[in-house]
Amino acid sequence: MKRALRRLVLLVLFAGLGWGVSELLFHWHVTRPLLARLLGAKADSPAVANLRRESAGEQISDTVLDRELDLLLHQFADENAFSQALEASGSSIQALRVQLSEHLRARQWLENKIGPHKVTEAEGRAFYDAAPEQFTQPQRFRVRHLFLAAPPGTAPEAVAAKRTLIQGLAIRLLAGENFNALVAEASEDEATRARGGDLGYFSALRMPTDFMAEVEKLRPGEFSAPVQSQLGFHILQLTERKPPRPLA
Repeated sequence: MKRALRRLVLLVLFAGLGWGVSELLFHWHVTRPLLARLLGAKADSPAVANLRRESAGEQISDTVLDRELDLLLHQFADENAFSQALEASGSSIQALRVQLSEHLRARQWLENKIGPHKVTEAEGRAFYDAAPEQFTQPQRFRVRHLFLAAPPGTAPEAVAAKRTLIQGLAIRLLAGENFNALVAEASEDEATRARGGDLGYFSALRMPTDFMAEVEKLRPGEFSAPVQSQLGFHILQLTERKPPRPLA
């Protein structure tokens, strides 16, 4: 569970802060190698250890640290949910501040190293010609979901209760009840519940494979049967597919 919280912090720092809790959790599977990809190295490689050493001299003020911590806190429904996540991870607010400070120093160091470099038009063209596939936007999906949380570490009896509940909601949906109404009533994704469970557009790279395997089976407008992912249970509706296209 400590690694799960660490991934959440990394994601907030390196991938932006526009997501709700469940969407952040969906991105756990990409945050482990995220910093390594920035360095072109494995997560446990000497290059990553070197980044920690090189960035140790960066200065992060308490004001900046407090702001980032506050932004992280606001990804949760309330302070109680945040405290429960810390407790479940075996961490504390003091340990989180230390960890957050380390990652902020790393980010600042990277920005200072990358920022001054000016890329010429010739360099840009050469890079594009060497790897044009990197400039193609992959197929994207737009999905709505009804979500019941059952992340790793959830008690078996609680998982069983969530499974029974999601099955009952699926039966009600098949009987003709409105999906938006069911989401508003029962979904535990605080960030998407008010908008009918809409997760927006995403590519397969942004979601866990078990989740995407179900999404890719659907045609636009179709609902899935209850799906269990590493995070809990979902009823999915694919609303749109966008084919791959070159980036403008």
